[in-house]
Amino acid sequence: MHDGVTGGSDVDAGTRVRAVVVCVHVFGVGVYLAAHEVFGHVNAPELLEGQLAGLSDYPSVGAVLDLIVLGRSGTGQLRLGRPRLAH
Repeated sequence: MHDGVTGGSDVDAGTRVRAVVVCVHVFGVGVYLAAHEVFGHVNAPELLEGQLAGLSDYPSVGAVLDLIVLGRSGTGQLRLGRPRLAH
């Protein structure tokens, strides 16, 4: 069993995932990936590609987001972002 933060070792960078927003704060949103039983974080600039005007632009707690795994922070937490369209 893992702790929910550093778990989800089966989730590699580049993996597309669905996550539920569990908290909102000025730096971004905390999310939970139920399929992998792990928490992660989406930094504010990743939420709407830098077009945020304030907290009212963030997704609400309970919103389901389609995300891509960017990697892990220094503490092992998943870092996630919005999938980008190919140019």
